[in-house]
Amino acid sequence: SSGINAEYGGVIEPRGNVATIERGAIVVEGVSKYRSTLLNGNTTQYDWEDGYTCHQVGSGAIIVLLPQPYLISSLSMLLWDCDNRCYSYVISVSKNRRDWIDVVDHSRLQCSSWQHLTFSRTPTSYIRVIGTQNSANSVFHLIHMELPSHRKQCEEEEEEEDTVHPYSSAASAVSRPEIDGVETLERQLEAARIIQ
Repeated sequence: SSGINAEYGGVIEPRGNVATIERGAIVVEGVSKYRSTLLNGNTTQYDWEDGYTCHQVGSGAIIVLLPQPYLISSLSMLLWDCDNRCYSYVISVSKNRRDWIDVVDHSRLQCSSWQHLTFSRTPTSYIRVIGTQNSANSVFHLIHMELPSHRKQCEEEEEEEDTVHPYSSAASAVSRPEIDGVETLERQLEAARIIQ
């Protein structure tokens, strides 16, 4: 597929990754040593101590704010995979950080490493990942996220699948609130980083 964006009803459907620091995306909730970790493009240099964004299972989430609303129908994300642990999670999207639409529910699956996910086209400003289980401990660890999925960019366009909820027109326009969900390493990472 080409690198040219398509537009539907005034909302752009991107062809390249829009969840990057360079494109203006930011992490508004989640714990990491550096705020940019999830969106810096690094998918190879991470370990027990560094290179991931996390949250305590049962409390909080990882939330990314895109620089503008986009029509999203896929995403790729890399779960921490330095051992054989598995994770479960739910992904929701929103235009306003109040009205959330669940687009992927893998809360009953055992998932590891790369996740390439497709769902119904949905206008999106916020992406929320809630880890529901880690087979090794009580912390959900995410290395990387990109929208749209790089796998979808490389393949022929496929029919949309895994639709959970259609877009609700009741969601209001996006606003850029204060980034109040990002917590510093000093306050939270020690408690949340129980990997071993």
